[in-house]
Amino acid sequence: MNNIRENTISIIELTQRSYDAYKQALYFVKLGKPKESQYYFQQGDELLLQMSRIHAQMLSQDVEVNLLMVHIEDLLISVQLYKSMIKELLVFYTKFPTLKGN
Repeated sequence: MNNIRENTISIIELTQRSYDAYKQALYFVKLGKPKESQYYFQQGDELLLQMSRIHAQMLSQDVEVNLLMVHIEDLLISVQLYKSMIKELLVFYTKFPTLKGN
């Protein structure tokens, strides 16, 4: 049970770090710095991959589903959706660099 709790906390922390990395990617593309943007987007992807591995490991175990596990499922889906939206915005800002935004 302790391992499940540690994995759950790891996923929650990685979710926040991934979200922050994607947010930084958007920030830098708006500044016209595509290399920095790409770096942070890749960081977000690496963190998302770590989350997915931990999640897959948890699913392979015979564990009882609880509210915290439902919460991490929600977080994983949210960060994946956020990634998709940021990816589209990166393309948009790259195509139209005059729209630097705020």
